[in-house]
Amino acid sequence: MAIGGATQASATIYTYTGHSSNFYGNNGNYETATVDLICTGTCTAGTYDYSTGISSFSLSGNSGTTNTPINTVSTSTPGVSLDGFVDTLTLNSAGQVTNWFFVLQTSTDFIYTTGYVAPNCTSGCQDFASTNNTGFINTTGNAGTWQVSEQVAAVPEPSTWAMMILGFAGIGFMAYRRKSKPSLVAA
Repeated sequence: MAIGGATQASATIYTYTGHSSNFYGNNGNYETATVDLICTGTCTAGTYDYSTGISSFSLSGNSGTTNTPINTVSTSTPGVSLDGFVDTLTLNSAGQVTNWFFVLQTSTDFIYTTGYVAPNCTSGCQDFASTNNTGFINTTGNAGTWQVSEQVAAVPEPSTWAMMILGFAGIGFMAYRRKSKPSLVAA
């Protein structure tokens, strides 16, 4: 804990894996998403929006035959557009995802995922990924799965660094004083 009782912020990473799709000859393609939530301690129930509660996110369309990304777009991709949508993730009191909506677009890629976790998702869950106007869509009515993959601690606060530097300086000063004292010589 830092001086003054301030707590450190952390980014909790949620990872989504969509169901494979065999619509339109897609060979089991599926979508994945990675969302970095900005939380102080444990993420609480509520809706997190991009840029206020979500620091970044990425979306990938993946090949069902090779399990490798066909296309990946993230908020840090050059030329990315959010298209004016409000990208959100909602958690329940147990920290589980209950619904979500994410869209990213570049000049060649368009990826989105939206849905509700069961029992709410009897219809309307949808993953879509497209590269150069060829893509796949999954509208099976089954939501994919969300997992909390890790918590990343933030960089220590300036007051923590100050205390550490002062501690090292104090130890160094004490060592310096011990060396500079004249020793007593018995005659």
